[in-house]
Amino acid sequence: MKEQKYDVFVIGSGVAGQAVAEACVESGLKVAIADKREYGGTCSNRGCNPKKILLGATELIEASKNLEGKGIQNVPKLNWKKLMKFKESFTRTIPKSTEKKIRGLRN
Repeated sequence: MKEQKYDVFVIGSGVAGQAVAEACVESGLKVAIADKREYGGTCSNRGCNPKKILLGATELIEASKNLEGKGIQNVPKLNWKKLMKFKESFTRTIPKSTEKKIRGLRN
């Protein structure tokens, strides 16, 4: 493999890593970025963002149970398989779109 020289080496391709890489490229620095997992970071792929979908569904059920008999008649049932499929419908594209964005950062 050919040796290459960089001004900055960013570890992690999450939101913070992307921001650092972009700012460095805009400043004229040559940047390399690496991640030990899929591109996009924890928040986008399996943390903050997907959690909002999963937590929102469970909060809805809990609130419905707390109001049952007080105007709420039918507590919704959770179909975990469908909920996970919905969550994955938007997290599935994150690694490739993040890699494309990072590769597009050129100085």
